[in-house]
Amino acid sequence: MANGFTYCWSDHSTAKVYVGVHLGNPDDGYICSSKTMLSEFKNRPNDFTREILFSGPYDECAKFEVCLIKALFKTDSETYYNRSVGKKILFDDHIKEKISKKLIGNQNGLGSIGPWAGKSSPRKGVKASDESRKKMSDSRRGMVSPNKGKKASEESRRKMSLSAKGRTFSDATRLKLANATRQYWANKKLQNEENQ
Repeated sequence: MANGFTYCWSDHSTAKVYVGVHLGNPDDGYICSSKTMLSEFKNRPNDFTREILFSGPYDECAKFEVCLIKALFKTDSETYYNRSVGKKILFDDHIKEKISKKLIGNQNGLGSIGPWAGKSSPRKGVKASDESRKKMSDSRRGMVSPNKGKKASEESRRKMSLSAKGRTFSDATRLKLANATRQYWANKKLQNEENQ
């Protein structure tokens, strides 16, 4: 099984963090998948530091990432760049408000998100057949990260090394990460005991 790592970026200027997972190694130049955080990182890379929280089989790293994001997001969503976990959007109050405004429509009372605005989807309640689900599963099987095998340039590696020096987490962030980590491993231990 391919290895990866779970990581956490800290933005020391805004006191925000970003938790993610990557299939590869810590020195391959990968930053993150968040467009918002990437934009901030490109503008001021020296404000960011990264800490590797866990490394090992990618599946384990991905589960750990999901556990951390769900636990941290419940406490204070405004201190995190994360707005999704996997393909699932994390609906904080800000996102809910934006969706609500789109559904209500503009001043003319016309929906602003297409012909189904304000109506139920025609697919609501329709369950995909086993054959369709298998096709969807097969189409995703074996997908490889576009960054797999790519190596960071010496300049990128130098920047990452410089940004990692003197990295610190606030006490509150450390406590949240520690609690979420403990919960993750407790749940894993419980699952293993149930499977035996």
